[in-house]
Amino acid sequence: MIDLQVFMESFTAISFGLMAGIYFIFSNTVMKSLASISDAHAAIVMVKINNAILNPAFFLLFWGSGITACLTIMNFLARDIPLIKIIGATVFLIGSNLVTLVINVPLNKKLASNVYTNNSMDEFWNSYLKNWTRWNHVRTFCASLGFMLVVI
Repeated sequence: MIDLQVFMESFTAISFGLMAGIYFIFSNTVMKSLASISDAHAAIVMVKINNAILNPAFFLLFWGSGITACLTIMNFLARDIPLIKIIGATVFLIGSNLVTLVINVPLNKKLASNVYTNNSMDEFWNSYLKNWTRWNHVRTFCASLGFMLVVI
């Protein structure tokens, strides 16, 4: 029989780590690659990437990690959970899920809107690239730190 608590703690750690890896590969490779091609092509490719990443596996990781972060934080009062895990879950939730929903997703929607309306990409892409990447660095750091703190 599976111990639900062990399963949830394992899923939390694994999902935090995988999300950190997804963010890292964007900061380390994808955005740098897109910066090396023409603005119009880069914008189109990024829209395609944003569409492709919205799939069941990503949704399970993104929403699952957010839910388990919330459950970890809520269980703090009910159980004897180490404070370091609560801090890790909080850092992850704010720096990964909240930043994604409040900053990166709206930027992605603006990018798609500009691509689909055939607006000039010159100024918009450079601003998007800089802002999206900066906030992705925040997500990478927070997801990595959150992962590290929940596994300590």
